Amino acid sequence: MKYWSRRAIAIALFLGLSLMTSAQQTIKATFMNAGDGVMGSAIYAVTQDSYGYLWLAGANGVQRYDGFSFEHFVHDEADSTSLLHNNCWNVTEDSKGNIWISTDEGYSRYDRATFTIQLSPTNTVEK
Repeated sequence: MKYWSRRAIAIALFLGLSLMTSAQQTIKATFMNAGDGVMGSAIYAVTQDSYGYLWLAGANGVQRYDGFSFEHFVHDEADSTSLLHNNCWNVTEDSKGNIWISTDEGYSRYDRATFTIQLSPTNTVEK
């Protein structure tokens, strides 16, 4: 009986260690800075949307990173499809896939169809 229990324990340990070893993944981290296109050091929020884009909200607007380059969104008084304000505190995706940006002046929404920023009619985030 002792022989079988020791053997069972040895097999279980072997299988457990094998599974743990095969489950390990290598994660590659890449550090980026202004030279790579990052808007600056004051980044307040980062989120990844359902399309895989990384969104960065900070003191100088919002950036969308596609894995290769950054697209920068800022406030422009002459452009009604720009952010309400450059100081952006948060960026999040709602259940409908809309990207919402929280600024000092209220909420802006990224419109995927036109690749522009739209203002929320009620200045509140949809659920």
